[in-house]
Amino acid sequence: MLRFLIIFFNFFSFALFLEAREVDSVKIQQQKLFNEGLILSLPQAIQGQIPGLLVSRPGSNPNGNYDMIYRGYHTFKSRMQPLLMIDGMPGLSWHLVDPYLIDSIGVRRGSQLAQMGLQAAAGVFDASVSKPLNSGLSLSFLQNISMENYQRAYNNLSAKEFRTQAPPGTLFGESDTDWLEALTRTAWSTNTGLKLGYQSGNLTARTILSHRKVESIQRQAGFRQLSLFGALDYSFLNGKINAGASTLLVSRNSELGNTDFFQAAVAMNPTLGLEDPTNYFNRYGGNPKVRMKTDENSLSANMNMVQGYVTVNPLPHWTVKGRIGYLETNKNQFQLNGILSSSNDAGTLERNRIREDDRTFLELTSDYLIQIQDFTLNPGMRFTSQKISYDKTGSALIRSWQSGNTVIEEQTLPHDFGKYTLNAMGFFIHSDWKEKLYFDFLLQPEGAANLGENAGWGNFFGWDLKYRLNPRFLLFTSYSHTGMIPDRTGLSKTILQIEPFVNFTHFANPDMKWEDTFQWEIGGTGNFLRDKIYAEFRLFISQSSDFINLMQGYDWDYTDWNAYYPFTYQNFGAIRNQGTEWILKLNPVNLGKLSYQSSINATFIQSEWTDLEAEFVSLEGNDTGVSRGIGGNPLYQYSTIRTGESIGTARALEYLGIDRTTGQWILQQSNNPQDWRSDYVTQGKTIPRWWMGWNHQLQWKKWHLDAFFRGVFGHINANETNLMYGGVNFSNQNVLRSYQNLQDQGLKEFNRFSSYFIENSGFLSLHYLTISRDLDFLIRNKKISSTLSLIANNLFYITSYSAPDPEARLSTRPVWQMDEHIDYTDNYFSSGIDGASTWLPSRAFTVSFQLRF
Repeated sequence: MLRFLIIFFNFFSFALFLEAREVDSVKIQQQKLFNEGLILSLPQAIQGQIPGLLVSRPGSNPNGNYDMIYRGYHTFKSRMQPLLMIDGMPGLSWHLVDPYLIDSIGVRRGSQLAQMGLQAAAGVFDASVSKPLNSGLSLSFLQNISMENYQRAYNNLSAKEFRTQAPPGTLFGESDTDWLEALTRTAWSTNTGLKLGYQSGNLTARTILSHRKVESIQRQAGFRQLSLFGALDYSFLNGKINAGASTLLVSRNSELGNTDFFQAAVAMNPTLGLEDPTNYFNRYGGNPKVRMKTDENSLSANMNMVQGYVTVNPLPHWTVKGRIGYLETNKNQFQLNGILSSSNDAGTLERNRIREDDRTFLELTSDYLIQIQDFTLNPGMRFTSQKISYDKTGSALIRSWQSGNTVIEEQTLPHDFGKYTLNAMGFFIHSDWKEKLYFDFLLQPEGAANLGENAGWGNFFGWDLKYRLNPRFLLFTSYSHTGMIPDRTGLSKTILQIEPFVNFTHFANPDMKWEDTFQWEIGGTGNFLRDKIYAEFRLFISQSSDFINLMQGYDWDYTDWNAYYPFTYQNFGAIRNQGTEWILKLNPVNLGKLSYQSSINATFIQSEWTDLEAEFVSLEGNDTGVSRGIGGNPLYQYSTIRTGESIGTARALEYLGIDRTTGQWILQQSNNPQDWRSDYVTQGKTIPRWWMGWNHQLQWKKWHLDAFFRGVFGHINANETNLMYGGVNFSNQNVLRSYQNLQDQGLKEFNRFSSYFIENSGFLSLHYLTISRDLDFLIRNKKISSTLSLIANNLFYITSYSAPDPEARLSTRPVWQMDEHIDYTDNYFSSGIDGASTWLPSRAFTVSFQLRF
C-alpha cells in the first residue's frame, strides 16, 4: 500500500506543477464506453455496458474465461460466445483482444446479423480500432500502475478455534497460520500503451502498441501480453479508389499456477506453519507452498491477423468493395500435476498440448445507388468465402513413484483436427423514403463443405424496418434467421479413429441439420424534455432449434456375449428466449461550472426448453454426454433440462431441519427407489433473470468523477465450499465458521447436499469509480493534453450471499479446466454451482496517466 501511495503522490505533485501553465477551457466530458482500470481482456471492459449481453467470470483468475451470453441460449454445447469481428475480420479470440486497441463496439441486428449466416446465432459484435481524430501527427500515451488484493474472504475458523473444536485424534502443529494471508499477495500490474496516428490529404496511418504485465493475488499466476496493431489507408484518383491494410499481432505468456490453490485456504490445517510438511494425504500433495512450486503450469498464446481491403467507385453511384484476411491462433499449454493418487509421492504427470486455428476470409460486395425524387434504393450483391481449420495435438509423460525409479512412460494424446469451408452469396436492398422510412433486406444462401451432407447449408435472411415519426422519435423492428456452425467436421459421416487406438468416434447420420435461430425484435427510441432525456426500448423473441449433440443411438449386438451402443451426432430440442432491453440516458445538465449526466441499461430475460423428444424428457447425465456438475453426486440432480421449464431451473432435496436425537439431517424424501428424482424439488433459477448497468458522470471545472454500478439479480448458487468445509465431521483441515450453525442445531452426520446449501446470490456492485483531472499545458508553444486518474475496480458488493463471490456461474467446468487452457468445456446447461476451487474476487486500485498531442 505504501508503494502505491508514493506513486500516486508523485503523479499528483506533477499535476499541480503543470496547472500553472494551463491554456484550454473546460471541456464537456464525453460518454465513456470502457472501464479503464485494471482490465485483463475485452469482455471485462464491456461488462455491464451493452444491453442484452451478460458477461460473467467468477473470481479473480487473470487467465480465466469470461462466460458470455447474448439474449439467451442459442446452442447446446461449447459455442455460446458471440462472434467477434474487428474492422470487418471475423473470428478473433475475445480474451486475447486488448481493450486499449478498441474505440467502440456495435451490435449487429436484422439483415446485418444475417450476413454472418451459420456463425451468427449467438450474436455478432463489431469492434472498431481507434483512428486519428485530428489531421497531422497525433500521439497518445498511457501508463497505468495497479495494485490488487482480494475483495471478500472466506470466513474461516482461526487456529485457536480449530484446536478447540477439532475432533479427537486431529493432528496439530505449533503455528497459528492464516492460510488466506499465507497463500495470497498484493499484486502489482502495469499497462503501457502508445497510439501514433497521421492523417493528411489522402493518407491515414495508425499504429497502436500495448503491453500488459499482470500479476495475480495468487503466486505463480499472471501473464504478459504484447499487442501491436498497424493500419494504412490511402485514396487516389480523386477518391474513386480507397485501399488499405491492417495487421494485429498478439503474444501472451501466462503462468497458470495451481487451479485448486484457493481451496487450500479452507482445506488446510491452520495449526500448521507455511513451511511445515503435511504427512497425511490431501489434494495439494503436501504443503500448498511446496505444491505451488511444483505446479509450473504455463500457456503461451499467439494471435496474428492481417487483412487488405479496397473500395472502388467505377461510376458515381456504383460501389465495389473487396476484403481478404487471414487469422491464426496458436496455444501451447504445459501442465504439471505433482500427484497422481492417494500418496504424496505417487508420481507426476506432465502434459504438453498444442492447438492451432486458422481462418481465411474473402468478401466481395457490389451495390448501386438509385435516387428517384424522395426515394433512395440501394440494391447489391455480397459473396463471402471462409476456410476454417483447427488442429489439436499433445503428449504426456508419466513417472510412477517408486524408490529409485527412473522409468518414464510417454503417451501420445488423441489427435483432433478438422477443416471446412463456408461459402455464401447474398442479395441485399437498402431503401430510404424522405429520411423517414428505412427498409433493409438480405437473402443469403450459404453452404458448408466437410461438415457432412446436410449439417451445414441453408438460406439465411434478415430485414430491418425503421420509421421516424419526427426528429425526436423513431420506431423500428427487425427479423433474422441465422445458424450456428458446428465445431466438428464430418457430422453426418462415420469417423473411424486409428491412433492411438482403434475407435469409432461416431457413426453416420445423413439426416443432420444445422442449428438455426429465428429472432424478432420491436422497439423505439425517443428524446424528451427538450432532448435532456433519451430513452430506448426493445422487445425481443427468439427460437433456436435442431441442437447438435453426440448422443447414444440404437443397440447393436455384434456378438453373443456383448452389445455395443453406437453414438451419432443428432438434432434435438428447441429453446425460446424472450425479454426486454431498456436504456435511459440523462444528457448533460449544467449548473454553472458543474455538469452531470447519467445512463442506465437493464435487461429482463427468460429462456426455456419448448421441444424435447420423449426420450429426452429430462437431460440429466450421460444421456447427453454432459456431466451435471463438478461437485460429483451430491450436485448431480441440481441443474436439469426439462420441456416447458426455464433454463437454469435448480433442484435439490428440501431441508427441513436436524434431528437433535440422532444428529442427522431431516430432508423431505419419499424414499421411493422407483421415483427418487421426484424428491428433488425446484429451488430457483441458476441463470439471472435480469441485469443492469448504471453510469454516473460528474464534472466540475477540470475534475471528473465516473461511477459505474453493475447489478445481476434473480439467480441462486449452490455453495459447494460450505457443503465441503462447513460440516461438523472434519479432520486435519480448516473449516468455515458456518460449521457452528450446524453444530448448534446438533448435527453429527456428514453434510448432505440440500436446499440448506443453496443461496440467493443477486448483487449490486460498484464496478468502478474514477476520479480524474484534466491537465492542459504548453511545451514550446505546443498544446499538450493530459489526464491523471485514480481508478478503483470492484470496490464493494451488496449481497446476501455468504460465500466470497456472488457472481453468476453461467457455465460449469471441471476444476482442472477453470483456467483459460487450450481445451475447456463450457457447459452452459449446468450452471449455478459455486465450486470450492473458485478464485476469490479482487479489488484493484489504479493510477493512470494519459498524454495526448
